[in-house]
Amino acid sequence: MVGNRFSVEFYRDAKRLHDIPYISRYNHWEETVEMERFIQAAADEDLHSYLTGIFYDSKACLCVIETVEQLTPDSLEVQRLHQLASAHISQFDLLGAIGHRN
Repeated sequence: MVGNRFSVEFYRDAKRLHDIPYISRYNHWEETVEMERFIQAAADEDLHSYLTGIFYDSKACLCVIETVEQLTPDSLEVQRLHQLASAHISQFDLLGAIGHRN
């Protein structure tokens, strides 16, 4: 539960879209737009319930996409989330796999 308490505190003041918290380290508007477009695309395909939070580490130029624990890297949901992230986010980490915008 320590991890869950950290996550709740970390995202306490984060913006939310479809109840998914998202935050950019340095509040860069480009990163915010990328995250919002990704969340909306996931919601359009009813995949947003698999997302627990999104953090764009501006310093590392990497967007970390956090998911529910029961997802596995080879699941159809993760494959589709990866495709959506590739369409909207410059560089991201989804379940340990690094991806880039197409």
